[in-house]
Amino acid sequence: MKKIYLVPHTHYDVAWAFSKEDSLEINEEILKEVMKLMLVPEFKFCLEQTFLLQEIERRNPELWQGLKKMIEEGKLEIVDGQYLMPDTMLPTGEVLVREILFGKRYCQEKFGVEVPVAWAADSFGMNAQLPQIYRKAGYKWLAFSLNQSLSYIAGKVNTGGEALLAFNPLPWRMRNWGEAELKLPPGYESVAGIKERKEVESEVIEIGKSEEDKIEGAKIGFTCDLPPLGYKVYKLTPPPCHCEPKAWQAEGGIKVEGESIETPFYKVIAHKETGIIEVFDKEAKLLVKGNEIFIDDEIGDLYHHRARFADLIKSESGEGLEYGSFKPRSFRIEKGVLQAMKREVYFRETQFGVVPEPTEYFAGREKGFQPSGIPNFLSWFDLSDGIRGITFMNKGLPAILIKEGSIYIRLLRSVSGLSADGTAGPLVPTPDALELRPYTFEYALQPHEGDWRQAKMYKQAQDFHHLPYCIQSNSQGELPEEFSFLKLSPDNLVLSALKKAEDSDEVILRFFETIGEATVAELELFRVIKRAAVVDLLERELYELKAERNKLRLEVKPFEIVTLKLRL
Repeated sequence: MKKIYLVPHTHYDVAWAFSKEDSLEINEEILKEVMKLMLVPEFKFCLEQTFLLQEIERRNPELWQGLKKMIEEGKLEIVDGQYLMPDTMLPTGEVLVREILFGKRYCQEKFGVEVPVAWAADSFGMNAQLPQIYRKAGYKWLAFSLNQSLSYIAGKVNTGGEALLAFNPLPWRMRNWGEAELKLPPGYESVAGIKERKEVESEVIEIGKSEEDKIEGAKIGFTCDLPPLGYKVYKLTPPPCHCEPKAWQAEGGIKVEGESIETPFYKVIAHKETGIIEVFDKEAKLLVKGNEIFIDDEIGDLYHHRARFADLIKSESGEGLEYGSFKPRSFRIEKGVLQAMKREVYFRETQFGVVPEPTEYFAGREKGFQPSGIPNFLSWFDLSDGIRGITFMNKGLPAILIKEGSIYIRLLRSVSGLSADGTAGPLVPTPDALELRPYTFEYALQPHEGDWRQAKMYKQAQDFHHLPYCIQSNSQGELPEEFSFLKLSPDNLVLSALKKAEDSDEVILRFFETIGEATVAELELFRVIKRAAVVDLLERELYELKAERNKLRLEVKPFEIVTLKLRL
């Protein structure tokens, strides 16, 4: 005869149908009742997230001590042990690592417990790299400030007067657009220009003026050429005249006419009435049409989409967006982006890697195994036929729908309730989920030759997401005007984290392989590596590596996540 164990637990949402404070009060009362039930000899209980324990420690030390005693006696078990139970599909891989790191460290420090079981009881999907993440975090089963850092570095640099420091956050050389906010002395009547070893053309984007019409500050933009994970000094030069923001002037083979911009490689047409964009790749003879807005009126909730009408409301070229034909209750907005590219599989970025997906989800599968009809991606997805392709890069737009030869980008959903019929939760109104406010969406389309690996679109996406950080500085430090702290090669290795170790002054460096090929990683740092070791995601040492002064080489498996601890 088999024994069946029934062990109750409570699932804790920091903020779901209720506020954070309300959720804490509810769960504090639940745990008080749990402590009463602990008087029953055979009663046991599970807790899943350490944030709740941390808050109970702060709010109710007596209750926390009782819970700690039950953990020591084995009557209360911590399962999962992450700081919060994360969505494993939308956050970046580094977010998932920090959830585990902070949560499991708390369990070890406060209770002396090593949590062996990962518990994803309320996750909306599992990303492809979860087995590796959990394994390298010590699970056996599945059931510092950036601004301060840059200011510190800027103070060590010899700028030779008033200057801008542009920082490259990526471990390869970057040529990209950077923007900086300038603070100018009182009474300043013009905006400075920029130079390095030669004049660099800059554009004035915004100007801030005082009541006396004097310039107090400005935002300027310019093209940066920066060393790997390093910085460059751009000196400010007095302008010849009073400056105001002005329209961009075409130069060097770029032709601007009406609503079109044409280069030797592309022709782009942007319809001013609707924002609809057409991109023509001259070399590949590929026309991409998109940016058309669709509004699908719905009566769903936070969990489910339910259409009210069969027809979509869409913007038409020259007519603008019609708002009079529906009521602003519940709707979603999408953009049809890619058309006329035939391919059965596309590729999308996931946490610490890239995965293929079918372009058309087919019917006839068991319901429990059917993939989501609206798959998500982190920062980019690519549609290629092996000869040419198109990559879509987004900032905060992770949901897509592929249907009838087009790709739709989900901009937002607007719903008025947590659960429309009570099946997904209580009938709680969610007026903020209507999302009725102005929005700005930022994304990029890039046609390319070959597939995404050959075109290195993963690298282009990193450049799109990690623009240079520019700050104003005037310091007399010992560092030169241009400097690189770290170079990581080859390009298929993507830097994920560079941080101080949790238990020492050593440096933690994490990267992953992104194209599915075995690779020899080469690292070059700005100073001698005194000691190097491979560690797991909780920064526990696995084995030591041999460094050659400031350089390090190691073999990396396809899609492997590598974490190093370095003593410099």
